[in-house]
Amino acid sequence: MHTALAWSRFQHCRTLQIAQTRCVLRTNYEALIHLLAPQASVFGEQHCDFSLQVQVDRGAGSAESAFFRGMGHLVTARYGENLFLFDLRRREVHAWISRSVAEDRSLWEHRFFPLMLGVLGCTVGILPLHSACVVKQGRGIFIAGESMAGKSTLAVALAREHFELVSDDWTYVRLQDGHFTAHGLKAPIKLLPDAVAIFPELQAMSTCRTSNGEIAYEISAREFPQMRVISTCIPELFLFLERTTVGGDAMIPASPSFVLEYINNSVDRLPRELWDSAQRRERMIERLSELPAWRFRYSGSPQAGARLVRQFLEQQKEVA
Repeated sequence: MHTALAWSRFQHCRTLQIAQTRCVLRTNYEALIHLLAPQASVFGEQHCDFSLQVQVDRGAGSAESAFFRGMGHLVTARYGENLFLFDLRRREVHAWISRSVAEDRSLWEHRFFPLMLGVLGCTVGILPLHSACVVKQGRGIFIAGESMAGKSTLAVALAREHFELVSDDWTYVRLQDGHFTAHGLKAPIKLLPDAVAIFPELQAMSTCRTSNGEIAYEISAREFPQMRVISTCIPELFLFLERTTVGGDAMIPASPSFVLEYINNSVDRLPRELWDSAQRRERMIERLSELPAWRFRYSGSPQAGARLVRQFLEQQKEVA
């Protein structure tokens, strides 16, 4: 069936914004409109980056761990009986979900919106970057590094050193009018079980199985006192975290080629029919690699690492 004819059955429509990405939402379930877009947006459908069509039925199925499958420009994500179909070429998302899933705001904020930006990515002008992001005195800082390097624990420790937290795992980067902006979503902070030795307040909380199958604490920033979270910033530099057990602490300049290799290794390959999007993403990555970058090696606690980062930034400011 032609898309326009299929959408005619979805009588409820509203526009919403996700990390400065504009989406038109169409659904057969009015309650979903009130949940996700209670206020009418100021932009029209013709200015939207992608469309989201949600068919809600009367089922009560839960959102289980995701199962993904891709074929060319089409990607499916299945959560139990709940199904998302992504058409990257047309920038469309089609979802068939139960009423109980549709009414769960945390699922939209913690799983589905990150899923949409992660899959659609550069087709809608967004580069999902595997990094945390913090802000100090208006300076946005990407905290990057390999998995298990401790990005999240360092980001939380920095937030407790009066940095502002944008994101702790994935940051969504947009290039507009020649300038980068970095965006976080309301996904929970994820900390591995051994973080309880660093943040004693975790003792009162429980671990869970996360969407990627890990056992971890998933907590809201509100559960950490004195932590300030903001949704967006202008990024100015990279810090690549390298935990070590030997040698002293060091800040070592990182080359643009080092940044390029890191980002290229963390993005998914795109099918041939999305050549234009791949080229746009490549230009974004090249521009990002021009940001000042440092390899941060340290062997102490995350709190000690956070103090070292703060001192380094203060020294950089004095030099400038």
